[in-house]
Amino acid sequence: MIANCFLWLTYGVLKNEIKVWGTNLIGLFFAVFYFLKFVRYAPAKSTTLPGSIRQHVNVCLSVMAGTFGLVY
Repeated sequence: MIANCFLWLTYGVLKNEIKVWGTNLIGLFFAVFYFLKFVRYAPAKSTTLPGSIRQHVNVCLSVMAGTFGLVY
């Protein structure tokens, strides 16, 4: 959710479309809020996740870094 909103936010900023970046900025805020709440209450060794929380954070940060690399 975070990576998706970030990608659409970047697209909206590049296209100067407030309807795109505005809604995705709100979505990004709620996605980060949800993720922080999930991390706080999720078991440390949750078997329901496909991978660890650290892996999810690393992939999300990689998507963000790749986006910045492509934009600038």
